[in-house]
Amino acid sequence: MGDPTESNVNLLDIKHSLDTLCNAVELLTKSNEDKEVKIDNLIQKVNSLEKIIVAKDKKISELEHRVSELESFTNEMKRYTLKNNVIIKGLSLKKPVRSFAAVAMEPAPESNPSENPEEVKAGTRSSTPGSDMFRLVRKQVVEFVNSSMSVDIVEEDICAAHELKKGPMDSVPPLVVRFAYTSTKQDVMASRKNLRRTAKDIYINDQLTMTNGKIFSRARFLKRNGVFHAVWTTLGKVIVKRTESSSPIWIKTLAELPAQG
Repeated sequence: MGDPTESNVNLLDIKHSLDTLCNAVELLTKSNEDKEVKIDNLIQKVNSLEKIIVAKDKKISELEHRVSELESFTNEMKRYTLKNNVIIKGLSLKKPVRSFAAVAMEPAPESNPSENPEEVKAGTRSSTPGSDMFRLVRKQVVEFVNSSMSVDIVEEDICAAHELKKGPMDSVPPLVVRFAYTSTKQDVMASRKNLRRTAKDIYINDQLTMTNGKIFSRARFLKRNGVFHAVWTTLGKVIVKRTESSSPIWIKTLAELPAQG
């Protein structure tokens, strides 16, 4: 038979081990419970942040939509102010020759507080009615339209005209011309086909806003890639036709055009 004292010692060791194990299990259980509480708190915080993010995303979307509406409205207002304007490229003005003595005797031009310094610097200062440049441009544009485009207009049909700064591809400075009546401008635009035989190096186009210029450029690119059947402008609007038989569509924003083509 074994020694009873040794058996009692073994039982005590086992009991001690079991107690230690129970304490460890209890600590682990408590630790897991604490972690679960922390995880639950984190989940609640994440859910709360997700709600905040969703609300902010909605607000940002609303603001972006509002900005888009305001940009479209502003672009339309600019288009409306330019609807009677055309840009003439290639028409060389016959400017009067003045002697050096006459130029030397002229008084220095006075600054005009109403002028835009950026326009003066860029060489795009408007020629107002009554100015020599305005009369010069108007007279020669009227003569050109009457003789080369077979459209009868008079000087009173033009209410503003001036030169723009010459670009790198321009042989002469382009001209901006504003007609007094929309119908007169439309008559001139409809007669541009006559330039093919009378003045093929001169081009007359709508004056577009910066936004509509980008839309028109993109639409023409899509036409070259077969997305559109036809692309043109009228009164500063960009118009497209998807097929020969489809109805014309007025494109007001770049977002209305296909992303790829």
